[in-house]
Amino acid sequence: MRAPGRFAAVALHSGPAFGEARSGVAALDVMRRGLHHDPVSLVERELAGRKHPGMPALIVQGGGDAVVAPVNAGQLTTQFLHLNDLADGEGVRQGVVSHEHDGDGFTIRDYLRDGASIVRLCEVDALEHAWSGGDDAVPFHSSAGPDASAMIWDFFEAQRRSHVDDAFDDELAHGAR
Repeated sequence: MRAPGRFAAVALHSGPAFGEARSGVAALDVMRRGLHHDPVSLVERELAGRKHPGMPALIVQGGGDAVVAPVNAGQLTTQFLHLNDLADGEGVRQGVVSHEHDGDGFTIRDYLRDGASIVRLCEVDALEHAWSGGDDAVPFHSSAGPDASAMIWDFFEAQRRSHVDDAFDDELAHGAR
């Protein structure tokens, strides 16, 4: 959110939605229950009137995750669709192509701009709080779902950040918040 010129994209695996937690206790609450406020309004509050250049995002979430509630993935998707100007308070904008792929126990939804995935949501039905497509012998890894490492690599490989976005970072660095 605060330094988009430094990153071409982000990947969030089993992560909470942002903008509401201001303490460790509040963060645990968001992880367990999701946001209590509208995800779009929280993005707007963080932006404080500034125009954000957008940030491509890949979100991976397990349907059986008891640590980070699956509702967070939907809220993160809403936040990144808004941040990338693919959705407003009413939902996904006209003309945004959504592609859905049903795999063996998982669903991937891509939200595209000019044929490129800008926001991708991967929901793995039976995955608990573990790395998708990992090694079952390693703690917090599961062979359930697609290989998250390969999926992240492929998503990042297609992303590039222009230097135009450095102006947003400079604005923040000089006290405009």
